[in-house]
Amino acid sequence: MCNFSVSLLKCINTVDKMYTKIYKKILLNIESERSIMSTMEKVFEDIREEFINASLDDKIKIYTTTQGLTVEQFKELLSYYPIKHLDKLEQAVNSI
Repeated sequence: MCNFSVSLLKCINTVDKMYTKIYKKILLNIESERSIMSTMEKVFEDIREEFINASLDDKIKIYTTTQGLTVEQFKELLSYYPIKHLDKLEQAVNSI
């Protein structure tokens, strides 16, 4: 085998090892992201349960002090808020 073929095989082997390392890192990042998302979903489930069972004043407190929720999650909390007291929540939100 000529030197060129040996060099080419070494180069291919090196590139293959690099891609394998990159692929493993990507898989670890995906798994880490899934774990974070699962934790965030669990945290929101806890917040939602606390909100559902809270008094009106506590619902307002939870809604106005909780950080890091998505717009969709805030909308979901609103679906558990008594409509007839929406003005109180609006006042609290506007005073932040």
